[in-house]
Amino acid sequence: MKRISYDDRATDKNEINRVKNAGGIIFGGRVYGQLMLTRAFGDSELKKYGVICKPHVFKVELNMSDKYIIIASDGVWDVLDENEVYSLSLIVKNSKELCDIIVKNAIDKGSMDNISCFVIKIN
Repeated sequence: MKRISYDDRATDKNEINRVKNAGGIIFGGRVYGQLMLTRAFGDSELKKYGVICKPHVFKVELNMSDKYIIIASDGVWDVLDENEVYSLSLIVKNSKELCDIIVKNAIDKGSMDNISCFVIKIN
């Protein structure tokens, strides 16, 4: 399991500084008191407060043991961690089944945000 992105949150010191330097404000641990993430697609009304869509990403080399690439929204990652998702990947037969079980688990764990998930089978 390899994480290839970083969740830029409004509690991260570097992101707080970046948002403030862009003319935005953070209160309550959220951009303009609304959005926990400082980098997000959509949320266009918060662009003027420093929200950008450019993520932090890391390059990784895939190998033969890698099976899936999982792209999911914070509605998933707020309630499931990478280890839980990895464990789920071990009990499914295909990418659709993994996607379905990730979404179901996020709902069952009470996610209060939008839940989006893409699973790409690579091996």
